[in-house]
Amino acid sequence: KQETSEVSLFSLFSLFLTLTFFFTLFFLLVKPIFFFRKNVTVHGDSMSPTLLNNSVLAINDAKNNQIERNQIVEYLSHYQGNDVMKIGRIIGLPGESIFIKKGSVYINDAQIIEPYLPSEEKTASFSTNATVLKQNEFYILGDNRKNSIDSRIYGPIHRDQIKGVFDKCISGCK
Repeated sequence: KQETSEVSLFSLFSLFLTLTFFFTLFFLLVKPIFFFRKNVTVHGDSMSPTLLNNSVLAINDAKNNQIERNQIVEYLSHYQGNDVMKIGRIIGLPGESIFIKKGSVYINDAQIIEPYLPSEEKTASFSTNATVLKQNEFYILGDNRKNSIDSRIYGPIHRDQIKGVFDKCISGCK
């Protein structure tokens, strides 16, 4: 009877370790894919030609991602008293100076190369002053510069307003 009890305890302990292993594996590998990602449909042409109207994107939660230049992000815009979720591209990072001159974007007085834009695309400026980004501020532009309401209009976006980071295109992208 002592032997049966030891085997039972060993079986229970083995079952516990197995369940713990699979539970841990689930939360490390599977959960981030399903619980920290969402699908977002693009509305409008502000990111054309990169993203078309009705493109569907997989977006990862921004809380778990570092924000980098040229990333496409989902963000909350506060424009004309309305809170609207938008899609745009990170152009300027905290601490940088952004200036638009003769259709080109300059960061810290150096013109940036934007290979994702059509060669004829020019960036209009709505200010004669440079925008200096504070800590946790980002400058976001749409790829369709003629048809995008972005940081040129409502200024920098705070890190807390960035809700998601583009992971991959599900449908309708260039």
